[in-house]
Amino acid sequence: MSAAGATTANLVKLNYFVVGLDHDKVLALRDVRDKFLDRDHLPASTLIGAVALARDEYMIKIEGVAVLP
Repeated sequence: MSAAGATTANLVKLNYFVVGLDHDKVLALRDVRDKFLDRDHLPASTLIGAVALARDEYMIKIEGVAVLP
């Protein structure tokens, strides 16, 4: 992202895929998200519970879309 001149302020959409999604993981995800993003200007987001990802050791996948001026 930074190689293209973008920051987290340029994010307009996030997709989260979480293996074994439950309430505790949602709370943990929000805590981490709030450390990196402005809570007053959060991008649109989708949270999806997944059975598995590409590799067994992967527990979360995050896709982001940023818009540059």
